[in-house]
Order: sequence, then structure tokens, then C-alpha cells
Amino acid sequence: MQEFSSSWDIQATPTFFFLKDGQQIDKLVGANKPELQKKITAVLDSVK
Repeated sequence: MQEFSSSWDIQATPTFFFLKDGQQIDKLVGANKPELQKKITAVLDSVK
């Protein structure tokens, strides 16, 4: 697990990665529900 965490630069949990076509387009570290909702909305809007 440590190797996986290092390869994705995970410093804390939870860490959310947003990917598009296999590439990271955004990242959120921590359990900030309003910020997570904003990022999900932004990602969904960008793929429409």
C-alpha cells in the first residue's frame, strides 16, 4: 500500500483523484464535503 500511496503522492486520507482519459485532472485531499461536491460538479460539467 505504501508503494501505491507514494506513486500517487497520497499524503493524507481521504484523497480523491479525478481522472479523464487516464490522466489526473484534479485532486482533493481531506474530507471537505462542500469542496468535494464542487469538484465533482466541475468535472461532470467538463465532460458533458
